[in-house]
Amino acid sequence: MSLQLYCICAVPDLAGGAVPRPADDRPGLRWLDTDALSALVGPVPVRDDVAAMLAFGRVIAHYHGHFTIVPMRYGSCLPGPDAVLDHLRADRRRYETLLAALHDCVEMGLRLPLPAGAPAADPGGEPVSGRDYLLRRRVELADTLRVEAALDELDRELAGLFRQRHREQGWFAGEQRLSVQYLVPRAHLCEFRRRLAGALSALSCTDASESALTSGPWPPYSFAAADESAA
Repeated sequence: MSLQLYCICAVPDLAGGAVPRPADDRPGLRWLDTDALSALVGPVPVRDDVAAMLAFGRVIAHYHGHFTIVPMRYGSCLPGPDAVLDHLRADRRRYETLLAALHDCVEMGLRLPLPAGAPAADPGGEPVSGRDYLLRRRVELADTLRVEAALDELDRELAGLFRQRHREQGWFAGEQRLSVQYLVPRAHLCEFRRRLAGALSALSCTDASESALTSGPWPPYSFAAADESAA
């Protein structure tokens, strides 16, 4: 029977059974142990719907609140208990490295808006000339560089309060945005949030800072390497 992986942790973190079960404990949820690592697994959901995904996330958030884990993406599956244990043994070094990097950290996120793409036609339906299109693209590129410079400014303000950060560009709620995720030690979280709020209010790109979206703290999904073997 295939099993879905929730998260992976070091065996000593589960010693003594001191960690309570989640409030919405899932049927069949259990830990599988090797000599060094433990994997939280459960039955593959019958339906891939929003409710199943949210329940998956709540379980991971529960254990992340008690000790360091490598959170898995929803849908990471292996064919059975033996395959899970073989995977833990084969990838032991990688998971131990990840657990050390993620130790006692949370993920904080920030999204800043980017200008919309240059249209191929004006609102009246007439095609935009090549010259006008290039001029608009130049303006958009300048705006993008301005937002990137603002993120560089934020990094300097937050220096010493995060271990790693990732940036990416994409679409969110119908709007193109630059996103950045920070790996923040729990001990620095309050100061990180305080300094982030102050830095956003003082950003040089005022329009972007006013519509900035912050999120977290979350389990550090963005900093857990994709699991190539579990699919």
